[in-house]
Amino acid sequence: MRRKNYTLIFTLILCECNITANSQNNMTVTDCQGNKYPIVQIGEQYWMAENLRCTKYDTESNLSYQKIPQDKKWKKEQPHCMDISVPTGDLLIDTNLTKEQISKLGVLYNRAAALGLQSNSDEIDDDNIIQGICPNGWHIPTTMDTNTLRDYITGSKKSNISVGGKLKSKSGWGTDDDGDDLFGFQALPAGNYNYKNKELYIGYWTEFITSPQGTIKIQSSDSIFPRIPNFDTQSSLDDDLYSVRCVKNVTLTDCQGRSYSVANIGGKYWMTEDLKCTKYDTNSERKGETLAQIDSTSYAPYCMDGYNYFLKNEDTTAYSSWGTTASKLRTLKREYEQALRDDKMFYNWAAAVGITTSNDVINLTDMSGGKRQGICPNGWHIPTREEWESYATATMKKKEPVSNSKYYKFNDLHSSKSYWTSNPLKNYGAYKCVLINTNEESTILIEECDFKDEPLRVRCVKD
Repeated sequence: MRRKNYTLIFTLILCECNITANSQNNMTVTDCQGNKYPIVQIGEQYWMAENLRCTKYDTESNLSYQKIPQDKKWKKEQPHCMDISVPTGDLLIDTNLTKEQISKLGVLYNRAAALGLQSNSDEIDDDNIIQGICPNGWHIPTTMDTNTLRDYITGSKKSNISVGGKLKSKSGWGTDDDGDDLFGFQALPAGNYNYKNKELYIGYWTEFITSPQGTIKIQSSDSIFPRIPNFDTQSSLDDDLYSVRCVKNVTLTDCQGRSYSVANIGGKYWMTEDLKCTKYDTNSERKGETLAQIDSTSYAPYCMDGYNYFLKNEDTTAYSSWGTTASKLRTLKREYEQALRDDKMFYNWAAAVGITTSNDVINLTDMSGGKRQGICPNGWHIPTREEWESYATATMKKKEPVSNSKYYKFNDLHSSKSYWTSNPLKNYGAYKCVLINTNEESTILIEECDFKDEPLRVRCVKD
């Protein structure tokens, strides 16, 4: 997975984004250009009830303060958008939309513009929460977000057939195609813009960009196309332009004031970011203690930041034996150095589960429901191996064993990530979960880790 270092352009103009409640059932969010959007609650999610119209990145976004170009100097790889709120030609007649509805079609964005990338070719992690062009506190919908939306609407049926009709606006789709709009989502037929053919396709469907490279497509009635679901997720062309609907962030704050994004995955709430905390919370087994940030040669609890973890494992001889040359190592180091300097942390097993030494044996059956809070915030715990298995099932990532000899040490910061479970492995090790993302595969492995003193990442799951 490649990461890019972005150049941020700062000005003296500050943008504000606030959620306001005009009444109990009338909430709005305002973007950094002053556009106001109604908010609709669907299950436990909060969605914008109109298409995004913003052409400037908010203050907390990757490309904060920058504007998205809308002129004719468009290039395939660069961020670009198109304002379609003003009808042209026979657009109003073709779509049966009112002038008020046309004004709510918003702006169409290519992938780079929506996700806040410098180029359409930039790669991003599938699991990341990405603000992109959304207001502060909101993000581009993930696959999990769209699955949660679909599952709430369909219940146990897990079918896409009726979802689109429940999200469509009650007018504007034409005879027999209008929706029920049961939740106030107000999906309008904004279509997309295809740069290959230089045509605006509008009036028969709408597509909303999701991260990292897909769209939600709501199309014409399933009574016309009975075998085609009128709500579907699919891959998108990077240089085509689509609508954007943002989802409100769900966050968790640890005892040191750091916030993390949260998502409902497989019926459980998971942190979608790696833990950064170095202090045990008030209800933890080691109430309020602060972790030592050293590389311990004993089995005492310790943690270290990502950059020191890299330095600890930098071994050009070993990397060469794995097919990684010293030259490539230096290139990788430069590429990731900035990312490694953030405050993500790596923990040995004792630190993660909150015990005196990694040699201590803990018995999950003696815990409340098999939960070990450890370094997690109050109300959250270190996942068991069974919970990681459920995570793998919910994300539909492959779980079958693969050769993992190439994924050690530095590669844990590159193409794979390893996380502790709370399950010990006899007296000498513990189980870990390995998330592998390469161009060829996306895999989750539950493996035996022989050394509890190995520093790994932590993600927490809600009790």
